[in-house]
Amino acid sequence: MEYYITYDCSRIYIYDNENNTDETVPSPHVIGKDPDVRLDKFLVVGQVMPVEDLAVMIIYNIKFLFLFVPMLGWGWTLVYYEAFRVIDSMWFAWVTQSNHIPMNIDHDDNKPWLKLQLFATCDHEQSLFNDWFTGRLNFQIEHHLFPTMPQHNLYKVRPLVQSLCKKHGIPFQIKSLQRAFGDILRSLKDSGELWSAAYHAHHLS
Repeated sequence: MEYYITYDCSRIYIYDNENNTDETVPSPHVIGKDPDVRLDKFLVVGQVMPVEDLAVMIIYNIKFLFLFVPMLGWGWTLVYYEAFRVIDSMWFAWVTQSNHIPMNIDHDDNKPWLKLQLFATCDHEQSLFNDWFTGRLNFQIEHHLFPTMPQHNLYKVRPLVQSLCKKHGIPFQIKSLQRAFGDILRSLKDSGELWSAAYHAHHLS
C-alpha cells in the first residue's frame, strides 16, 4: 500500500492510493484538538471547574497511596513518589526542550501552517537508543504534524514529510542527540545574557 501527503494552510492530508481515502490532521496547539494541550482539563479556564478530570487526578493519587503505603510506609512512599517525579520531570524536560528551545520561535508572521511547524521543531537522529530515550519523540516534526498518530508509527512518515519539504523548499532539520542537548545549554546561555543585559541596562544604570 502506498501513501502520499499534501497540505494546505491549516491541515495535512494523507492519501491512500489503493483505497482513495484520506485522513485530515487538525492543527496542533489548539485546546480541545491537540492531544499535547491538556491543561484546560486540569486548570480552571474561565468560570468552569473541570470536575471530572479533577476527580481522575484525585483517584490516581488515592490508588497510588493505597498500593504503596502498605508496602513502604508513609515516609518511603513519599520519598519514592518525589524521586520518580523528579527524574521523570527532568528527563521529559530535556527530551522535549531539545526539539523546541533551540529552534526559531517568534511572533506570528503569517507563515503557512506547515512552515511554522518546521521552523519551530526539529528531529533527532534515529537509533535504538534515541528511540528508547526519547520515547520516539526524536520524530518531533512528525509528532507536530500528526499529533494523534501512535508514536511507534512516526518513523514511517518521516520520508514522506521530507519529500514534501524538499518539494516546497522548506528546511527539515535532523540533529544528533548530543548536539540537541548542547543547543539547550547554548540557548539558555544566550537567554541569560539577554536578561542580564536588560537588567543591567534598566536597573543598574
